[in-house]
Amino acid sequence: MSKAQAKVGETVEVSVNVTNTGSVAGEEVVQLYIHDLSADIARPVKELKGFEKSNQSRRKPTVTFKLTEHDPSYWNNELKFKSRSRQVKVFVGGNSRDVKEVEFELVR
Repeated sequence: MSKAQAKVGETVEVSVNVTNTGSVAGEEVVQLYIHDLSADIARPVKELKGFEKSNQSRRKPTVTFKLTEHDPSYWNNELKFKSRSRQVKVFVGGNSRDVKEVEFELVR
């Protein structure tokens, strides 16, 4: 993660190295999910925000995702688009279960 705290208008980069440990070239779809830890309405535990196919041939390609203030924003019960200071958990992996996780804080 490029930073643990981001201000409105800044971008947070999340990078992961993907390693092919086999002897045959392959592909992996790397997925990025987020979870808002302080939303005022129920939010998905893991909300898909990005994915990228990684072609592998025994090397370590790095996959990088960019998150902005709009990624953890949502429509609330009053049909208002919420974008406020919050803690956000980020998950990256080849599926939604087997992931690495980190957190960042969006501040106003």
